[in-house]
Amino acid sequence: MLTTVAQTSSLFTAPLIAAAAVAAIAIPVIIHLLWRVRRQRQVWAAMRFLQVAIKKQKNKLRLEHLLLLLTRCLILLLLGLGLAGPVGTGLSKLFGQRSGQRLVHLILDDTLTSGAQLRVGANHLRLDDLKKQAIALLDQVGEKDHVSIWRSAQSAMPLLPPSQLNKPQALQLIDSIKPRHTASDMRTVLATIQSQLDDAAYLGYEQTIVILSDFSHGSLGKQTQQSFDRLARDATVCLIPPAPSIPNMQITKVQPRRSQMLRPLDGALAVMLDVTLARQGKIDQAATCRIGLYLDGKEVSTREHQWAAGQSQATVQMDLSWNDSVTAYPFILPIEARLASEAQHNRLHADDRQFTQVQIREQLRILLVDDAVSSSTDAKG
Repeated sequence: MLTTVAQTSSLFTAPLIAAAAVAAIAIPVIIHLLWRVRRQRQVWAAMRFLQVAIKKQKNKLRLEHLLLLLTRCLILLLLGLGLAGPVGTGLSKLFGQRSGQRLVHLILDDTLTSGAQLRVGANHLRLDDLKKQAIALLDQVGEKDHVSIWRSAQSAMPLLPPSQLNKPQALQLIDSIKPRHTASDMRTVLATIQSQLDDAAYLGYEQTIVILSDFSHGSLGKQTQQSFDRLARDATVCLIPPAPSIPNMQITKVQPRRSQMLRPLDGALAVMLDVTLARQGKIDQAATCRIGLYLDGKEVSTREHQWAAGQSQATVQMDLSWNDSVTAYPFILPIEARLASEAQHNRLHADDRQFTQVQIREQLRILLVDDAVSSSTDAKG
């Protein structure tokens, strides 16, 4: 089976260093060839005795030169490949050597960040790559082995409880996984798997836990790292290299200046809001985004924000002026904020929307308490 460049590069965390190591083998080869360049011989008195000695040792010297050349090449190759960070045998050969039945716990990260686009203009998500690796792993699992499939987004749940491999069913379940708009609940997944490791039905099985995740910021807490230590004592835990960071903009919060407002007599309503923004990835570049405020899908206010180079947080003040009849909202005014920006600065669109609400009242009862009067009364008493 032919090995592609992409498959080869996946075996190293730094494939460019590995490529440089292979290219460096040419250095001792060139030195060896230059050493063999024939030079003009000058005959001198005792030369025939030296020629006889060299002729006797010719094969030995040739072998020594070849061994020296191979040693130099191997030193450069091993040093370079070591610096490139080999991943080991790779996930595709994880189940190559078998000594008995296995129970494989397959965890797929379907959190919000798994819906990020890997390339601009291509509808190819991070989750698509994770699912492709999961399918490749199932090809390495034996028919008598048992498999469980998990999703790590809240609320974490097993798509497939531990059972003997039914490949068509497993492939169908993996294909059905979509990104969910929730955070990671990896800690709960690992805790549940930890409890299953002691199941009497699988005590004789070699248990392996494979985590396919993009390992976004915050997905692994301290408790999750402690769970890895416990799992490693009872099972083999396999991870994939973390995914590279992608550029992204998001609305983290929409906060009205006033949570309650009186209904205006003339039908016009003005709401002031603070929209909090954040961005990751290429924050060293300046960028522009547009924020729109919507009521019932209708845009009622818009504003552009200019990101300075190096800026990662921003708060934009916006005014929502609603001149139409507000009788459609007798008690609560629902407000939606949407963010739009260039694709090269925003690869994840699931976090481009936030919602808030303002309570509308016909009247408010206000009680004023004078602390000074209360203090003087206490003094007289």
